[in-house]
Amino acid sequence: MKKQTISIQPMQPSFILGVKSLVIAKLEIYAKFLSSVLEQPVSVANSIRITNSCFAFISLLISASFSITVMLVCLLWLVTSLYSCKKGGLQ
Repeated sequence: MKKQTISIQPMQPSFILGVKSLVIAKLEIYAKFLSSVLEQPVSVANSIRITNSCFAFISLLISASFSITVMLVCLLWLVTSLYSCKKGGLQ
């Protein structure tokens, strides 16, 4: 009878790789959707930039009912996200 060694290794690396590939696949689908809406090619990085700008704009609208400081922070977030979009090559 042969001796068999069983090594117990954590499943995290394969799980993380599976989740990572799933997230990348979903982001590519989202980038294709934005490309069809905007009628210009949009990369995955630019789709994340667009989403960041949308969240910043929505938070700016919501922050109007709070203090002026929260509104200024959200305005700063919106300006930086729009600058990031411009720097990323979006028009």
